[in-house]
Amino acid sequence: MVGGKEKIALLFLLLISLPVLADGDTLRISRRQHIKETFHIDYGVKGGFNSSMFLIDNFHVNGTTIEEMQNNYKIGYNVAFFTRFNLGRHFVQLTPEFSIINSEITFDKKASQHPAIVPDFATIDTHLKTFNVHLLYGYNLIDAKPYGLSIFAGPTLKYIWRDKSRIDYINFSDAMNETINPFCVNIEVGVSVKISYLFLDFAYEVGLSNISRSINEGSVANTEITLDRRNNVLSFSCGISF
Repeated sequence: MVGGKEKIALLFLLLISLPVLADGDTLRISRRQHIKETFHIDYGVKGGFNSSMFLIDNFHVNGTTIEEMQNNYKIGYNVAFFTRFNLGRHFVQLTPEFSIINSEITFDKKASQHPAIVPDFATIDTHLKTFNVHLLYGYNLIDAKPYGLSIFAGPTLKYIWRDKSRIDYINFSDAMNETINPFCVNIEVGVSVKISYLFLDFAYEVGLSNISRSINEGSVANTEITLDRRNNVLSFSCGISF
């Protein structure tokens, strides 16, 4: 049996806990209301240019290690549309993209170290068409409409359209056949400047995957070529969000 004093104590505890419970419910309602007010979804399209560079991790031609080479930058193109999920200053963005990547590497097949040795220069001219999916987390440093400044980073999964891509080996003794890995992964970082519905994106991708699977040289059975290369991409895009 609960005595009178115990009943009074329980009633007192209930009375003082009611405001706390009410405040908790108010806080949860306020948080839900805040999320509803700050969460929104943007869509948009963008297009622009890119410049690609291949980082060589391992390059051997007939037992000769190639350490010095020249990357000749070429302009490529990209077009994309995106969906952005915004919550306050934070956002997550999913961006499917089609891109054309052009790059050229020139090197001395003999890796000549002595001035008396006549160099034998060759070129690998790469033209890739890729389908990319960017998954980015971003933060708005400035969000004062109509102006905005944000930074973003995240992984990029690339599929290389091998049937529509081309790699030309110039100044080699026979036709070269390079098999490309169809999938590769990059890490992207960038900054975006927004004015009303228009924006400019500057991004840099660091390649994590070797895009070359194997290289064979026509009828020359004893030729050995090893080329491990990752694709780094600097891109500039402009677009519109709605």
